[in-house]
Amino acid sequence: MEERPSILGWPPLTSEQDTFMRLFPRVLAVVAACAIFPAAHAACTAASIKGYYGAVGSGTYYSSDPALALAHVFFNGVNGVSVSYKQGQDGNVVAYTGSGTYQLDSYCRGTASVALTQNGVAAGTISLQFMVSGTAASPVVHALVSNPATAFTGIAVLNKINL
Repeated sequence: MEERPSILGWPPLTSEQDTFMRLFPRVLAVVAACAIFPAAHAACTAASIKGYYGAVGSGTYYSSDPALALAHVFFNGVNGVSVSYKQGQDGNVVAYTGSGTYQLDSYCRGTASVALTQNGVAAGTISLQFMVSGTAASPVVHALVSNPATAFTGIAVLNKINL
């Protein structure tokens, strides 16, 4: 792995530090937005995000190699969620499906837990911490995604599909 050159005499960043430095501002922005603007959507319920979403995300595993994903997500409006996505890492693309539950508070902050399968075989559980922005007709979901079993951490943006 190629290291970055020294800046201001500081030692070069490791790949883990580089990944952290790239993801941390995004995570901080989501957390700050939740703290600063909690009343912007004071009427959120599980039904507020009902519908189909297209999602794009990225993150890292143990190895710090980046993983990218495209997903189709359905929130049923009564705390159920289903996911179908493809993840690419190191030149390989793997398909997953899953279902689970979600909760959304009145300030549009939520959590979800989705049990995944790959070719019908259990493949772990992902957890999401998210916030909802946008409008009632076109909500946008910003999520922090994690899977402790595989040491995966990433982010995702879900846009409602208004077809």
